[in-house]
Amino acid sequence: MNQEKQNLIAAIVDHMQNERKANALKHGLKPYETSHKEDVAEVEAILDWDAKIQSLEDFCAVNEWESYFDFYKDVHGISPRWTSWTDHTADEWEVLVSNLTAQFA
Repeated sequence: MNQEKQNLIAAIVDHMQNERKANALKHGLKPYETSHKEDVAEVEAILDWDAKIQSLEDFCAVNEWESYFDFYKDVHGISPRWTSWTDHTADEWEVLVSNLTAQFA
């Protein structure tokens, strides 16, 4: 594995761990702890799934798109297979999820 990919994995793992802690604290919960090795394995699997993921921003877009994909199916009863994580940035996917939330309410 080249140094660039190792750096990307390290950045994503740090991001995941920080997000996990921030979300837990936001809700008054104890952060869910996973081992560094488990997080690295998860990130490696995601990077193997789609070679187009080249940055932390790409990884965040994938995560938000997955939320959108799942929530869209819950709201509309069909999976939005016509979408791809590359269609929008993470922030744009987050707005789309918020819009679905408003429809679901």
